[in-house]
Amino acid sequence: MRGPTARRLLFATLFALLAGLLVAFANPMDHVKADLRADTHGLKHSLRLAAHDL
Repeated sequence: MRGPTARRLLFATLFALLAGLLVAFANPMDHVKADLRADTHGLKHSLRLAAHDL
């Protein structure tokens, strides 16, 4: 394995390790879910206040 093939394998391994570390330490889906929950809760609260003001 020389040249472009070895380089592709190296980059694929590097990106796989980085993705694994990202999920292991920062699990981005948990943050997205938390943001969505906060946004929907804030929207419900805003609608309740708007309905109360009317």
